Amino acid sequence: MCLLQVLGLASANIGKHGFNLLLDALANNGSLQRLNLSNNFIGSFHSERYELFQSRNKTLKLLDLRSNQLSTEWCATLVQLAEVGLGRVIQL
Repeated sequence: MCLLQVLGLASANIGKHGFNLLLDALANNGSLQRLNLSNNFIGSFHSERYELFQSRNKTLKLLDLRSNQLSTEWCATLVQLAEVGLGRVIQL
């Protein structure tokens, strides 16, 4: 059996809606360790949805969100969630 451990979707233009769908789809994934979503024009997203993803997904160690036009508020929220979360590394 092959388990997905690294997923690279940099510059895939998934946007905010695609990011939210991806969070839902990967919330219960038990193998993904690295997710690169850099340069995808995500902008803002539902913090509750991200919190749910973070509480359910136990394997993700690195989430790359660089160059996504995230506001200062969203960056601060992500940093806060990472500090109280499961030790994930988030690249902004």
